[in-house]
Formats: sequence, C-alpha cells, structure tokens
Amino acid sequence: MTRPRFGSPASRAIARAEAHRAPTPAIRAQTPGPVPRVAFTIDETARMLGKNATALRRECERKARREGNRVVADLALGIRAHKHGGRWFVTVPRELLA
Repeated sequence: MTRPRFGSPASRAIARAEAHRAPTPAIRAQTPGPVPRVAFTIDETARMLGKNATALRRECERKARREGNRVVADLALGIRAHKHGGRWFVTVPRELLA
C-alpha cells in the first residue's frame, strides 16, 4: 500500500491518527510511574501558592493577553494560565511540582 501524497487530506488524517495512538507497552514500562499532573484549576493553584483564589484570578485577568485565538497570562516562575470556556486553568512546570 502506498502512502497518500504529502499534504493531502488523507495524509493529514493518518498523521492525526498516529499522533493520538496510545503508547506501546514498552514505552509505558520505561516511565518511572504516573506522570504528575501539570494543569490545575485556579482554586487548586491558589492553595498550592498560599494565595486567595480571587486574588489569583484577578492577577490572571490583569496579565492576560491574546496568543492567536487563546487568552494566556504569564505568572511568576514559568507558571502560565490559560482561559478556556470562560474558566482559567493554570499550568505549572514539572520542576515546581517535585
């Protein structure tokens, strides 16, 4: 079977399917354990940082800017907040979770 021409709808569909394929058992065996969660709600992040949730939400609104069709806010220490569906979700670098 020949692969479809690069850039065609069929080749893009194959690329999407390959990208979403579950990891093989060999790859799963190499991971040291469950991958720590990186995205948190405003309330969870406020508890981790010792802040008030309302204050953290307001900080996100103050620092918000557009990136394409998304709204993001860069907070301290590489922590970023993303607005999705009217709610803020905060991504914390894995180094800070250890």
